Amino acid sequence: MPIRLRSACVVGATGVAVLLAMPTPTWCESPWYGKKADVTLAKALWPALEKARMVGPRRLQVHAFKGMQPHANVQQVWAGNVEVEGRIARVIVKANHKKKGASVAAAYDQPDRFLSDYTVMFKAAKGYDPGNQDWFWAKYSSDGAIDRDGNGVAIAGRVDSPSGFGCAGCHRKLGGADLEVLTRK
Repeated sequence: MPIRLRSACVVGATGVAVLLAMPTPTWCESPWYGKKADVTLAKALWPALEKARMVGPRRLQVHAFKGMQPHANVQQVWAGNVEVEGRIARVIVKANHKKKGASVAAAYDQPDRFLSDYTVMFKAAKGYDPGNQDWFWAKYSSDGAIDRDGNGVAIAGRVDSPSGFGCAGCHRKLGGADLEVLTRK
């Protein structure tokens, strides 16, 4: 069995992650995201976002603002509805400008130069993930490829963990109406 480094599974009493060289335990594997169905939905979602001009080189430009990690210090956000697999649902797209030299003005004036990735919340069908308001989460590179975590798992689906790391865990902590964060509680 190959040995892999794990950092997100074992957390000490102080809350500091501990690196261990050991076989990956099955309880540490993500049962929530990166599954075949998640990747299929993420692949269907991207063209809908392009059609709505929320991603890609033809995206509508909206005001950039100072944000925070893990997204980026400079962000742009679009919200609306898109049709995916015959169902129309709410979507929130965040363009993350992380590349060196990114600023609010630069992100607006040269929107593709500093763009590193997009993070997306798509309202899935009722019952998909009730504990997280039925949001489907995905992260795409600037060219639309589904991003992968440090273990090579596609970042799409119920991006969460038992310890609260991931999209859903952070959005639960920060609040906002329906986990949207940028709206009022």
